[in-house]
Amino acid sequence: MVNLAYRSAVHGDGTLEVKAGGLYRHKTRFNLQDAYDLKPTTNANGVKQVFTDINTAQWTVYNTAGTYDYDLNNYRLHENITAGYGEIKLSFPRWDLFGGARVEHTQQGYRLNTFYPTGINSVDKDYTDVLPSVMAKIKLNDRTNLRLSYYKAIARPNYYDLVPATRLSVTSATSTTGNPYLNHTTGDNYDIRWEWYPRAEEQLFAGVFYKKLQNPIENAYVSGSVDKPQNFGNATDYGAEVAFTRYFGRFGVTGNYTYLYSKIYSTKSYYDLSTGYSNPDTLQKRSLQGQTDHTLNLSLLYKDIKGAFFCGGRLSVHRQVHRGGISHLWV
Repeated sequence: MVNLAYRSAVHGDGTLEVKAGGLYRHKTRFNLQDAYDLKPTTNANGVKQVFTDINTAQWTVYNTAGTYDYDLNNYRLHENITAGYGEIKLSFPRWDLFGGARVEHTQQGYRLNTFYPTGINSVDKDYTDVLPSVMAKIKLNDRTNLRLSYYKAIARPNYYDLVPATRLSVTSATSTTGNPYLNHTTGDNYDIRWEWYPRAEEQLFAGVFYKKLQNPIENAYVSGSVDKPQNFGNATDYGAEVAFTRYFGRFGVTGNYTYLYSKIYSTKSYYDLSTGYSNPDTLQKRSLQGQTDHTLNLSLLYKDIKGAFFCGGRLSVHRQVHRGGISHLWV
């Protein structure tokens, strides 16, 4: 990773800062998984040995090459990312302006260690994203700021999600299979935030945000107890957030509250009990999977500047609401 910066004064009590840099990251994963069927040995008359303990038990292996069903779980993965960015920042007594772009080139894929005649044995994804961003900071007074920003970002799939292998859940009788056709998610993000700093180490923030997502990744039901990550068109995500920190002597409280609303359309099949027939797929408006509509975090703080001591405790509440009422409440 390399980062360079240049700073210079400009006319009008301002400063100009130019930054540029880049990185290269290489990730690999080598996965081996097999299941072997064992049987106890027998004597000349075909009688199985009497089990006494695991150390003296003798076994033979039915399938020395492992179980065929697990061939998909033997693979090599790779993810190579090459990225570079450039940024310009202008700072003046009453405002700051940032602007720049990041370019990311991604190579991602897998290869099965053994040939699988009825499946996809390898995938190589190669794509480049140009990610611009701009932010303005308006200094309303010595303690109050207004920030406006736009940036484009991506979310790559977990690279093991590309392999069409089955991963069993450790908490339920379900499993997930990978999807070689999975695409990465891109998003345009817009934010407006008002900031107030009444005293040292105290703050009050309030803001709104809007996100436009292309190809969000969600889990889809396949059959039985199996699901698969898939892309589901476009989605919107917007909300508001309030954050604060306030001290009363050595004791303080900090927290934030976020309201989030998302919307996506996807097809849904359903069975009509009144007619006994399956109806054609219909377009359903819904929230993104796993979305928490209301999030509240509170922390109690204690600081002793003389003794160089600081500590805090946290409470977090997440409330998810659907048409039928509250479905989850986490504390």
